[in-house]
Amino acid sequence: MSIESPKKKTIQKLALYAIPEKAYLYRYGLALLLVIIATLIKLALVYSTDNPKDPNAPFLVYFPAIIISVWYCGIKPGLFTIVLSAIVGDFFFIAPIYTLKIFNTNGLPNFLTFLFDSLLINILIHNLHKYINRSDIVIKELRKAEATVKAQSEQLRITLVSIGDGVIATDTNGYVTLLNPEAQRLTGWKEEEAIGQTISSIFEIINEHSKKKVENPVEKVLLEGKTVEMANHTMLISKEGKHTHIADSGAPILDDSDNVTGVVLVFRDVTASRQAECEREQMLEQLQAEHIFLETVIEQLPTGVFITEVPSGKILRWNPAMEHHWHYDVNLHNGMFDYQNIQIFHKDGKQYLPEEWPLARAISGRVIIKDEMIRFQPDQKTWRTLLLSAAPINNNQGEITAIVNTVRDISDLLSLEEQLRQTQKMEAIGRLAGGVAHDFNNILTIILSYTELLEIELKEQEQDIDIITEIQKAAKKAASLTSQLLSFSRRQVIKAEVLDINPVISNMNNMLQRIIGEDIALEYELQPNLGKVLADAGQIEQVILNMAVNARDAMPGGGTLRLKTTNVTLDEAYADEHYEVNPGAYVLIEISDTGIGMDHETQSHIFEPFFTTKESSKGTGLGLSIVYGIVQQSNGHIWVYSEKGVGTVFKIYLPLVAESVKQAVSLKPIERSDSKGSETILLVEDEQLIRKLASKVLKENGYTVLEAQNGFEALEVSESFSNTIHLLISDMVMPKMGGWSLSRELMKKYSDLKILLMSGYSSESVPNLNLAEELNFLQKPFTAIEFISKVRMVLDNKLN
Repeated sequence: MSIESPKKKTIQKLALYAIPEKAYLYRYGLALLLVIIATLIKLALVYSTDNPKDPNAPFLVYFPAIIISVWYCGIKPGLFTIVLSAIVGDFFFIAPIYTLKIFNTNGLPNFLTFLFDSLLINILIHNLHKYINRSDIVIKELRKAEATVKAQSEQLRITLVSIGDGVIATDTNGYVTLLNPEAQRLTGWKEEEAIGQTISSIFEIINEHSKKKVENPVEKVLLEGKTVEMANHTMLISKEGKHTHIADSGAPILDDSDNVTGVVLVFRDVTASRQAECEREQMLEQLQAEHIFLETVIEQLPTGVFITEVPSGKILRWNPAMEHHWHYDVNLHNGMFDYQNIQIFHKDGKQYLPEEWPLARAISGRVIIKDEMIRFQPDQKTWRTLLLSAAPINNNQGEITAIVNTVRDISDLLSLEEQLRQTQKMEAIGRLAGGVAHDFNNILTIILSYTELLEIELKEQEQDIDIITEIQKAAKKAASLTSQLLSFSRRQVIKAEVLDINPVISNMNNMLQRIIGEDIALEYELQPNLGKVLADAGQIEQVILNMAVNARDAMPGGGTLRLKTTNVTLDEAYADEHYEVNPGAYVLIEISDTGIGMDHETQSHIFEPFFTTKESSKGTGLGLSIVYGIVQQSNGHIWVYSEKGVGTVFKIYLPLVAESVKQAVSLKPIERSDSKGSETILLVEDEQLIRKLASKVLKENGYTVLEAQNGFEALEVSESFSNTIHLLISDMVMPKMGGWSLSRELMKKYSDLKILLMSGYSSESVPNLNLAEELNFLQKPFTAIEFISKVRMVLDNKLN
């Protein structure tokens, strides 16, 4: 819309032709020209009549010239025009003409009137011109402002259309007045539908976590009259019910007096950034969890871990296991590792130089050092064996920034491996010794039985039996040797009972004094209220006796033998360091001497049978082997600690048991009696010579004998035999089926069947053998009389 009227516009156009103020010649020339033109026109009008004088209006024709002069030339040329017009008009048109009559009484009134009127016109026209010029400037400014407003409006329209943010404007009552396209897209409302609606109905927002409605920012702006910052975790519910993550802010629209005239609400879709933020938060939480997890793992690792910075060498990370293995406090060395003062050695005993450290080689060679075995003395006394590993950590440019080092103390593992190897070696030797003893017992059984039968026969013939007696002595000596081998191999039948070790040791005092001699002091330290153990009293006595003899031989110049008992509890840590030891309560028997001691090599062989450091005439090498076997068979453990020139300590641990354990029933001695009978006996023995001997003895004493060489054959014989079988005599260890399994199968058919088991060794071949079952057991080697007497006692129920 135009801001000018047509009349003003015409006047304004006329004002445009005004001569510039500094063009003096043009301005005064034009004023002179206008006076001349007006005079000529007046002359023309006057001389067109008969009377050239015009006393009524001599100056009227000059008024247009004055107006034009003032308008175009300014107020000064206008005054020039007035003066010139007054002179010329007076000269030409006031009588008498052609003379100046300004001061004539006839011409003065006309002159003054003209002068007054012309001056008034001059002032009015000049002011009018100035007003019009000012109006023109104002109009130009208004046009410029109008153009600026139009441009800004257009720019704002384009901005609102193209902006990526939604914009909603409201009035002071919260009714929508504007909705840009992005706001229409996000809210689902068209602008024509939304205008006039309340902001709460168009812009419905909730908290993304609680799903509860959130205070509308427009309402808050109207209430507080200030800008509301962007809110997080907000979701917009569109007209269609779609949920969109948004960030919004509201600001008041103020007039020139800072009065609120409305509110503009700006919001944007932040779904993508919110999802990215959630992913970042989840990733951060995951990284934090992984960090905590790794920190916990490193802290709890039994493997020592430390990380060093390159090139400073400063320790960045050091876990407790590292401090435990290395016995080194980083804090005491300003976080640095003191390579110069820490000595480590190769396996061969050669000391590492600083540049040979795995850490140094990992830096210089950019290589990974894995499980390099070193030796180290953390307390300057005990040697520890460690496995060191070092690996460089590179940055994105491939530069080494740190070295991660790990240390594992394998000293205990190596010790356990040595214990395991020793145990496996002893087990293998035990199997060999037990097998040899078993086979030898079979041979001795035949020798002893036949020599006994031969002795009886020769006595009846009153012949010399000295040779037979010597054979029997040699056989019995051999039987004693096999008995010792069975003790070592833990295959000897024992009479286990609940024992208090203290009385067993006290009762041996006189015997021990005689054995060790007067130059060795015998000391006791027996704990009162000692716990009970389940063991064979005779075997415990043999253990003490063998140990005392061994200690005596280690103190040829005299010394002290000390016996100590105490209750101990072995914990998990001790069990971890000692193979085959279970944590729990034990009775400790400690036997120590102040003898010559042993080196490590000797200690690794002392429990092996026939191993001895004595002269060949002073020992068989079975003493400590028997001790080892008895302790193992009693479910105990034995450990030796010795130093050359200091002495030796043997520690025997026997499991502590409850008082209520049932004690053993003593075995009744076998007596020679009338052993003849008529019962039917099933004899099962895989060794043909033993089976032939036993069958001969049984038949000579009136028994009916059914023979079989293994368990399956015995079952077949029993199935084919229709009468009653009264007694099963079976070897325990046989191919295919042993005596224990056979007896169980036959007792299903013969409920009153008596059982007599025999073997060169028993405890390994018969599971859960207890003392009651031992009463129906016959240990090889035996004589014919012992055999037939045992048979009769079992048949007569003299054994339970």
